[in-house]
Amino acid sequence: LGAYGDLLNMTSNITGVVPQISVVLGPCFGAGAMIAVSADVVIVSESAQLSLETDGMHGGFEENEINGISHITAQNDDEAISRAKEVLMMLPSNNLSVSPAAESVEAKLSGDAIDALAEKAIGGDDISQEIISSVADNGSFIELQKAFGTAVKVGFARIGGYASGIIASCGAKLDSDSCSKAARFIRFCDSFSIPVITFANSEGFSTLKDAAKLASAYAEATTAKITVIYGQAYGAYYVAVAGKGANADVTIAWYTGAVHALNPVTASAMLWSDRLKGSADPIADRAKLADEYRETEASVLKAAANGYVQDVIEPSQTRCRLIAYIEMLASKRVSTLPRKHGNSQM
Repeated sequence: LGAYGDLLNMTSNITGVVPQISVVLGPCFGAGAMIAVSADVVIVSESAQLSLETDGMHGGFEENEINGISHITAQNDDEAISRAKEVLMMLPSNNLSVSPAAESVEAKLSGDAIDALAEKAIGGDDISQEIISSVADNGSFIELQKAFGTAVKVGFARIGGYASGIIASCGAKLDSDSCSKAARFIRFCDSFSIPVITFANSEGFSTLKDAAKLASAYAEATTAKITVIYGQAYGAYYVAVAGKGANADVTIAWYTGAVHALNPVTASAMLWSDRLKGSADPIADRAKLADEYRETEASVLKAAANGYVQDVIEPSQTRCRLIAYIEMLASKRVSTLPRKHGNSQM
């Protein structure tokens, strides 16, 4: 027990100093499991058992995936070790080093295929995976915790050869698991000065606690932060993810995006209610009114004119803009107030 305590103590003390990866290939129970899951990235094979219970109860790879304990599941030992190597290539050796660069590779999607995504975004489709494929070097995206917190995708990718952390909202409300997943990933990237690229499109948050949790992670992170609004970013979600409260270095938007203090349905009902007086079909007219409000008052062009978005771009311009911003922010350094640690929502 003393030895396990020493190992857990050492593991906790070097968190954020050097990257830690656990590769679990067989039974790992009790205190040993605590040490394994304290790593930044936990990779398990399908034959692994990872559980606090010494009889292995609830330690199967599927349960660990759903509960967000493991980040990557491999079919066998060789694949698990190979995936660990892929992750290591994205990370610096310590928090004072920079991530290794690689030769730039063209993205999987380009040109007209990317611009076609804009119409899907307007229609409310989940295009998060397609967006990642349009900006990341082909084959470089490593998704983490795929089965946990499914309202958001997180993972590492190279963009123009530069290692980056990607967070892509899928359009739905962000629940507690999704916020926890994104918040921890932000802190991981921030520990090693890996740029965080956020693709924003969400209905908002499930609870106030979840909103505060994610907002705190963004606000505290001093690494380079670039947000791309490709869908809706209303109220608290915009503030937490893309606004000045999130300390975003750059916020750009597709022309399909929308930014406003309120959802257009609510805002139009409150502020333009007089236009529905005497309507023969108030339900249909209310929907038209909300669409008009989104295209005018909630337009990203208006947000850009008021300084809340730095630029409005075509979807096909996203990758080249991101590469330019990553290069520009490579030397970013921020001095923070002295303290032991924060006390944000968990």
